[in-house]
Amino acid sequence: MDQKYEDLRFLARQYDQRMGTLTTNKVFLINLLDETMPGITKLLSLTTRDPETSLAMLFIKRFKSYDRIKKMGRTRFLDSYNKLARKSRNRRAYGYGLAIYELAVNSITTRGENEFTLVAQDQCVDLVSESQKAADAIILKMQTLAETLPEYAVLRSMAGVGDQLGPLILAEIGDIRRFHSGNALNAYAGNDAPPYQSGTFESHNRHISKRGNAALRKYCFEVMQALKLTRPQDDPVYLFLIKKEQEGKPYNVAKMAGVNKFLRIYYARAMEALRLQ
Repeated sequence: MDQKYEDLRFLARQYDQRMGTLTTNKVFLINLLDETMPGITKLLSLTTRDPETSLAMLFIKRFKSYDRIKKMGRTRFLDSYNKLARKSRNRRAYGYGLAIYELAVNSITTRGENEFTLVAQDQCVDLVSESQKAADAIILKMQTLAETLPEYAVLRSMAGVGDQLGPLILAEIGDIRRFHSGNALNAYAGNDAPPYQSGTFESHNRHISKRGNAALRKYCFEVMQALKLTRPQDDPVYLFLIKKEQEGKPYNVAKMAGVNKFLRIYYARAMEALRLQ
């Protein structure tokens, strides 16, 4: 069991590295697009979850630059774009064609017809796709390994925790039995407010310590964002989060309060599940 937790943590670090590479490659690609297709990422989001069917990635590889789109003309471009849209899984793909053509006509490119820029741009698209595939392959390995750990089913059943966040959170927490309470788990995540006293003074307006596992805090924060999107009305963490927002708590304060409750609930449920085994 200890080796499984270590392997899961190792894979999580590898995943972080792949995502760092993916982010870097995206930045390089966006910099080139500013010269060949300025403003295109405002219309077509540079999502790469499925590079083979990503509308933005397919579009960049096919049309290269606004200069080429203008040479094609409106009718020819829209016909070609609609054929490309069928390959993507973006339901709104067909609605972007005319807006893209108008953007191409009204934009000024700096290196739109430079062959070396276009070669570099194609390479960046390939690098982004390969980086995403590498990260996805590691997450798949993490899912397979996490499913062999008894508390993963508990974590995965909690609202806001998906196939990606589940293994990452479990990798950062490790064996839940090494914590004596939910408060200890929050302290490990750096999501606790250490006491501050001086003489008779005691502060009641304290910030979280942030001395713990930053990656765990980040992944749990993403769970809170997922809860805000899905709005599960029967989930205690979501209801607690909404309550804090209604009390006037700042955005981040409310989210981290939700993280605190999320970790305490997970601790209680995971320990109960382990005791029943």
